[in-house]
Amino acid sequence: MGMAFGILVIAGVTAYEVIARFVFIKPTMWAHETAALLFGIYCFLTGGYVLLHERHVRVDVWWARLSPRGKAIADLATSGFAFLFIGALLWFAIPYAWHSFQIRQVAVTVFAPPLYPIKMLLVIGAFLFLLALVVKFVRDLYTAIRGIQVKD
Repeated sequence: MGMAFGILVIAGVTAYEVIARFVFIKPTMWAHETAALLFGIYCFLTGGYVLLHERHVRVDVWWARLSPRGKAIADLATSGFAFLFIGALLWFAIPYAWHSFQIRQVAVTVFAPPLYPIKMLLVIGAFLFLLALVVKFVRDLYTAIRGIQVKD
């Protein structure tokens, strides 16, 4: 629930930029970039939560018609793709974020916000997503074997 307020902050920054630009004819040099960076952080840190609570988008054409056991088996069959994606993301993001941290990387804009904290949050978010994947995998495995759906 705490991350839900992140959207309000992003909307507030964007609204401030729109009002400053079009009402007062005084655009900011920071609001657009700040909103984009905040949205990136928001996406990184909420991915695992969305997966864990099954609030993500999926193609329900055939999946919705399956029994809980069938859904678990289908999710297990496709979970390898998710593990592969997160594994590759972590494989490349960790050295990328570490290098950014070592050089204290900033954006090459006039505003020049620091980028290394955002890149570190990408790694943290990917790790949290990996943990959510493991939890979902174990739940689906239990449901596929026992036929009993595990609830939160």
